Amino acid sequence: GQTNNVTPIQLLTAVCAVANGGVLMKPQLVQEIVASDGRVLVPFRKQEVGRVISRETSKQVCEILESVVTNGTGRRAFLPGYRVAGKTGTAQKVVDGKYVQGEYVASFVSFAPADNPRIAVLVVIDGVPFYGGVVAGPVVQAVMLDSLKYLGVKPDLSAPLAPKPMYGLEVPPVKEAATVPSVLGYPLEEAEATLKKAGFKVIVEGKGTSVVDQIPHGDAKVEKGSTVILYLGSEAGQPAIAPWILEHMGDPDIAAIEDFSPRIPLSEDARLLE
Repeated sequence: GQTNNVTPIQLLTAVCAVANGGVLMKPQLVQEIVASDGRVLVPFRKQEVGRVISRETSKQVCEILESVVTNGTGRRAFLPGYRVAGKTGTAQKVVDGKYVQGEYVASFVSFAPADNPRIAVLVVIDGVPFYGGVVAGPVVQAVMLDSLKYLGVKPDLSAPLAPKPMYGLEVPPVKEAATVPSVLGYPLEEAEATLKKAGFKVIVEGKGTSVVDQIPHGDAKVEKGSTVILYLGSEAGQPAIAPWILEHMGDPDIAAIEDFSPRIPLSEDARLLE
């Protein structure tokens, strides 16, 4: 989940263990220390930590990761003539202990050739309104292609020449980013007009005359043409009753629910229905 934090080198080391047939290697940033006359002063040799998964499991995971690039959401990292394995990553940014609407840490990790890896690449892009496969995938593709050429890895004639959608899944095209206008306190008609003029769709929840909350919040960076949900109340500052609160019963999770979604005023005997 996105609440688990790892460093880039930790993530890349774990992925390399899969690529290495299940064997974890100690990560090294320096290959050797060389004197000005070319003599190798200190060599750093490969250090095996141990086996962390079986060879069979490694093979299966490699096949799954390859399908992400050839058939799934990682197709923007696809390289014609090369077998590339990879995985997209998208995590919401946290600011002051809260998730930021419409702003992500997008990442893509990859290794190639999938059946005989020579290089692994991780690209992390901070603070973007798009998913990992959309923005980080093309960067990995460019880095991977140049690196494979530099390493002298020739294209595989048996590798696919073009990606194919899996089960009708298509990677959404990159759209223009836009800033969501803040319409808190606006009359509904004015709020809808403002958002539609900015290129957003609108969904209205609750009853009332004024906008008391909106998702995404004002100033959030999202894809142009996205949907903004407006919550109405009888006056500004009076939250709307969410439509999914259907009954009133004792529930120990009320405080947690209010912390997560402060727009919902819950009485002590409120309960959420699935």
